[in-house]
Amino acid sequence: MFKSKLIPSSYAIKGESLIEFQPVIAEAKEKTDWVFFSSKNAVHHYFSNGNTITGQKVACTGPGTAKIIAKYHHAVDFIGTSPNPQLVGKEFAQLL
Repeated sequence: MFKSKLIPSSYAIKGESLIEFQPVIAEAKEKTDWVFFSSKNAVHHYFSNGNTITGQKVACTGPGTAKIIAKYHHAVDFIGTSPNPQLVGKEFAQLL
């Protein structure tokens, strides 16, 4: 809708991402029961750093993230069902 208003007025439109993703290297200091991924990028960054998941359960925000996890890991124990992160947090808290 926005684009259709600009084109007839002779405005040039240039699409460009203004977001740059960079991994944050972090090491778990304690043994955890769960590893929770909040995005597809988080999954890629975690596993591309050579991290593995052994003995922990895996959780994520939604089906898109779960699909990426499946490429690296054998199972996802919790998949959020809402696009709202607060509701996903409540779902996860109920599981715990």
